Amino acid sequence: DEYVDRYVSYYALLATGIPKDWARDKNGDRLSWYVDDCYLIEHPAFYENVYLGLMENEPIDFTNLPSREVFDKYSQYVNLIEGKPRDDFRAANRDLEEWLLLTKKVTTPIWEKKRRSKLTPAEQMAQEIQYLRDKIRTP
Repeated sequence: DEYVDRYVSYYALLATGIPKDWARDKNGDRLSWYVDDCYLIEHPAFYENVYLGLMENEPIDFTNLPSREVFDKYSQYVNLIEGKPRDDFRAANRDLEEWLLLTKKVTTPIWEKKRRSKLTPAEQMAQEIQYLRDKIRTP
């Protein structure tokens, strides 16, 4: 009885699905919908006792799930012009940066990207040569 309202809320959320006004990227494509997983994280007793326990669902890996705050930042980030505006936004939002790296939506940390941009052409060439040497040596 204690979880009836949670059950109804969760399945109403699923039945409603992605709202038409859900965040989109600059191409007009809808961003991933994490609200259902967020609901389960925000209601751990329901997740443990009902979702996993009574309903015998498989556990969900929440590792790559952004917080609602990070998702809001991500929806702003994807609509920025690529280059400096996005880089500056990443630098100003460490939690977003960490999530982008975790999910491999970006592969180079912003601090490293900024460090590389300050290298002289000779330094860039030396780093590239060292990278290739290391790659050849690694089986």
